Amino acid sequence: MSILEFFASIINSLAWPVLIGFCVYVLRNPAGKLLERISKFKYRELEAEFREVLDDIKPIEARVSDRAKLDRPESASIALEDLVDVSPRAAVMEAWILVENATAKFCEAHGLPSRMSHQGLFRLAEEKNLDIAHLQTAYQELRLLRNKAAHATDFEIKPGTAKDYLRAANFIASELGMRENSA
Repeated sequence: MSILEFFASIINSLAWPVLIGFCVYVLRNPAGKLLERISKFKYRELEAEFREVLDDIKPIEARVSDRAKLDRPESASIALEDLVDVSPRAAVMEAWILVENATAKFCEAHGLPSRMSHQGLFRLAEEKNLDIAHLQTAYQELRLLRNKAAHATDFEIKPGTAKDYLRAANFIASELGMRENSA
């Protein structure tokens, strides 16, 4: 074996490990930021999307709750917070029922059909100059997340994520309740 063959074999042996090390070095910051956003990665990023969407709802909640604060129904909230520790998935489902009930009461108070799509609700509310347009994105995201909790059985919802969902659902139910009472 000549010296050139020796160096060629060393380079050939080290090419992949050096390339992988270089990629890890270059991507360490973006990968670290990505890992911070993931709550639980199990299958098709459902749980990662769950956490990210709830984080997107928080600014809407903060902006609106600065304008008006409403106490949430204590008995329902306490029972749901207890349920989070036992079954986070069930807590998400029950929290969505709070939103559905508040929506039905809001619709009834304003003479809207009680059962309609969320797009129809917000379209009719806009036509009647009802002040709920700021809730549309959060409402839609909570609805989609509830659907994933109900139908996607191959991912786990952590209690912290369910508590965030519960807080957002209580916020939307309170906002709709406040606007129901102003009818």
